[in-house]
Amino acid sequence: MNREDWFLDGKKAKIEETEDGIILSSGPTFEEDASHCVLWTKKRYHGNLKVSFDYTPLDTAGEESVSVCILYLLAEGEGSAEYPRDITLWNDKRTVPAMSLYFEHMRFYHISFAAYDRNHEPHSYVRAREYKAGGFQGTDLKPDYLPGTLFAPGSTTHIEAMKQGHFLSFTATDDRQTLHCQWELQDPILQSGRVGIRQMGGRKGKFEHITIEC
Repeated sequence: MNREDWFLDGKKAKIEETEDGIILSSGPTFEEDASHCVLWTKKRYHGNLKVSFDYTPLDTAGEESVSVCILYLLAEGEGSAEYPRDITLWNDKRTVPAMSLYFEHMRFYHISFAAYDRNHEPHSYVRAREYKAGGFQGTDLKPDYLPGTLFAPGSTTHIEAMKQGHFLSFTATDDRQTLHCQWELQDPILQSGRVGIRQMGGRKGKFEHITIEC
């Protein structure tokens, strides 16, 4: 996928092109809503879905702040007049991409990776959530996974994420290890929407060889 296949939430973020993909830089301030960003596909997808890419973190955010990257799958608005299912109709509301705006007014599957915990320890979890608009409570899917040495700064990890039927899966592989994660989804299953990549403030990552298949 090329840069023109995406659009960006977050007024402080920027995109640089590489030979095989992009470098996504969030705004500079950790834990500031205006410095978060989400990169969305222009295309909407339907049914089962597989997303794959190579990810290289180019920051050391764990030394500074609580921070995380998130993959969004099959994302739509809640369907109200103010927040239609087609999120391009309310792009203006997401120039400051506060997390609450998304989980309160959108439906999507969420996978956290390259996360840093409250003790500023890197690589602390891979976690999934299921948002169906209406708030944050009760969105977590069990179990959480411990990724070991994956996602180290400057190290490239190949990621594959899939939504297949009633299951969500995430596989991450580098030259030292492979992590397989799987979660069971509850009815009603989300069936359509966009793919998004969220970075919290202060993060910078290279995303290359991105493919999305239905």
